[in-house]
Amino acid sequence: MGGVEEPDRSRWRRFAVVFALLSVALEVFYFAILLNSDAFVSYLGWLARTSGWVLDVLGQDVVVTATRIQGTRFAVEISEGCDAVQICSLLIAAMVAFPTPPLRRLWGVARGVVWLQGANFVRIASLYWIGVHLPSVFETMHQIVWPTVLIALTIATWVAWALRETRRGFGR
Repeated sequence: MGGVEEPDRSRWRRFAVVFALLSVALEVFYFAILLNSDAFVSYLGWLARTSGWVLDVLGQDVVVTATRIQGTRFAVEISEGCDAVQICSLLIAAMVAFPTPPLRRLWGVARGVVWLQGANFVRIASLYWIGVHLPSVFETMHQIVWPTVLIALTIATWVAWALRETRRGFGR
């Protein structure tokens, strides 16, 4: 009779509530626990080393010390916000809350997190390159353009996955 059937409404209400609760819980975990942990500092070091390796492969002569990527003309410090944890958390919350079988959620989360981490490495490497070659636009790229791109990629990743899952049918 025009509109969404009651079971579908219930399914989407559940999704919205679980997504909201997971999003808040993951943000609290990020700010209250993760940021103050040795594991987070180690993770930032891994991001710096891996990004430094990517830059070396691309012909940039850089040295990585702890969380700092240093070249002869520019340096970047990998710190809170450079980590892609929050966008991955948002994607995880949306996928876990989605009404599809657990194994498909897990597979979606794994692929989505790898994809977003890869995009974050591209972001870090490009910001270093921009700092060296186009320093006048570094802050705009760092503070506005790349965060917007990563949020858009997160949303697009979830939408593409959710559309695929709905085509497969809920709960099958």
